[in-house]
Amino acid sequence: MNYRGGDWVVNKIDDYDSAGRHLAEIFNSIVVMVDYRKVPEYPFPTSVNDCYAALGWVDENRGDINAINLAHWHPR
Repeated sequence: MNYRGGDWVVNKIDDYDSAGRHLAEIFNSIVVMVDYRKVPEYPFPTSVNDCYAALGWVDENRGDINAINLAHWHPR
């Protein structure tokens, strides 16, 4: 998962699309790019909650997106 930069305030997910694609390519892996609502329109901790919800979505849908369960992953 990639939570784009911006300190919960600036930038948009499109600014990080090429970085996500690059990570997916060099690691031959799925990269989930997470967008979140930003302050000041949405007060803290809205952004953090959005990111946590995205993590939950990935966990619940890992089979559909061919992701592995990292709880059972061991480095080689």
